[in-house]
Amino acid sequence: MRLLKYTYTVLILLTILFSFGSCGDDETTFSKAVLTSTASLNFEGSGGAEQIITVYADAEWLTEVPEWITISPASGTGVMDVTISVSDNIRDGELDNPRKATVIFKGVTLASRAEVVIIQGGDKFRDVKDYSLEDLVGLADESVVSVPDVTVMAVTSAGFVVTDAQNANNVYVLGESTVEIGDKVSILGDKVSNSQSLPLINADQIDVLSSGGADVTYPTVIDITDKLDTYKSTAREFITVNGVLKGSSIGVKGANYSVSITDAPESLKLAEMNGHRITVKGYFDGVAAPVLKLLVTDIQDEGLAKTFYFFEDFEWLDPWSVAGD
Repeated sequence: MRLLKYTYTVLILLTILFSFGSCGDDETTFSKAVLTSTASLNFEGSGGAEQIITVYADAEWLTEVPEWITISPASGTGVMDVTISVSDNIRDGELDNPRKATVIFKGVTLASRAEVVIIQGGDKFRDVKDYSLEDLVGLADESVVSVPDVTVMAVTSAGFVVTDAQNANNVYVLGESTVEIGDKVSILGDKVSNSQSLPLINADQIDVLSSGGADVTYPTVIDITDKLDTYKSTAREFITVNGVLKGSSIGVKGANYSVSITDAPESLKLAEMNGHRITVKGYFDGVAAPVLKLLVTDIQDEGLAKTFYFFEDFEWLDPWSVAGD
């Protein structure tokens, strides 16, 4: 390990020297290149042990440090080990919210600086606010949220879909919990978004307030079978499509797009319906062209399809097609 560390140090110093030249040609004694052995460190909320990192530089360097973080030494010359410690994250005798800040090791220019992100644990849900599902749409990602009293409308292998009392806003919740359609739940977690900017909740805690079985009322369903290639939405609308199932994808005659069942649970028994014509209902979960994603609530099996749809552009046949006219 010592040999590896020594070799790593030598390589970094050689890179600095060849990239920036000698410091003797410049009036300043500050480094033209600064690197660190890590980009981030994690500490416990209280009683966290100090940690050591290595700073790599070709001359003098300084630091910019938030007040709750201590660096020793706070400046130096060349390659040095530095010790980083944090104060306890306590407010009024209890753990405060987690906190994050950046320590900067800098040389002579903005380009000659390295940043180390310091993350300290705490009580994530201290002072957490209650949000409605509608609030989540405009809320910044990574916001800590409490979402009380919402109804489970669909269950997947990775989580479940919840709706509000008006059946107007639907959010996909990711988390391990045994819930059933119709359950009233409260959720603690982080608001994030998928690639289509549809809100998600990464759940840390899910409390079942009451069990409602499968007694739920779904909104009016939108049939997208004939407009699969052009369908778009900025919300998780309740939709339906009819086509032939192949694996977890649904092919529709005449459509370039297909429908993929997102996080299909075993309870759907898709394997038993492979090659069958089906009608599915569920919540729109975005588009990754040429695929529309669906969080399924219901499948109606219409029996084995007489026609199978295969998805292939057949570009590999072009040479034979041209040669054979």
